[in-house]
Amino acid sequence: TGKIRIYLNTIKKFIKSHKIHDSSNGYLSLFGWMIMALHVLIKFKYLFYIHGKSYCLPPSSSNNNTTNDGGDISLGGGFPGMTSQDIELRNVCVNQLHRTSIMELLDRFFRYYVEEFDTFRHVVSIRNVNDVITKASWKKNPVLWRLSVEDPCDQLGTKNAYDLGGTISRPGQLTVSLDKMLLFDQK
Repeated sequence: TGKIRIYLNTIKKFIKSHKIHDSSNGYLSLFGWMIMALHVLIKFKYLFYIHGKSYCLPPSSSNNNTTNDGGDISLGGGFPGMTSQDIELRNVCVNQLHRTSIMELLDRFFRYYVEEFDTFRHVVSIRNVNDVITKASWKKNPVLWRLSVEDPCDQLGTKNAYDLGGTISRPGQLTVSLDKMLLFDQK
């Protein structure tokens, strides 16, 4: 929706204005920041989570509601394989997103990463948002002093999963942590 686009663009502008988006300078990449932003939307049920399930199957051939490139233009009851619980959850997410302002979404983003998310013990993931991935159990065996972000483009079960946080230097981690805390404390 337009609200999600504004939310993501605002976070993008924030990190660019603070110059904390360049992985070549020891910071998390823009892609990593966007995964963090999506993690919050999915975790707090503003966005319906479909990754890793059969919902990504193309629409059945009997459905004529497709675009020129074959994409489904009418969700109707949902994607093939969706249960009634999945459809209900999707509707809950849509309603919650409509009731929430952009400022509340941004507040949730910063509050979550400053107050709730344990950078030193957990991994940011859009695959396992309900069950937090601990660094101790993650196959990548990440560095404990910095933020770790699972690359959602890696296949599930990959032995050497890519950690998007691997580009973060110690000074970069400290700068990002301080920027988030200072912004949050100014409220």
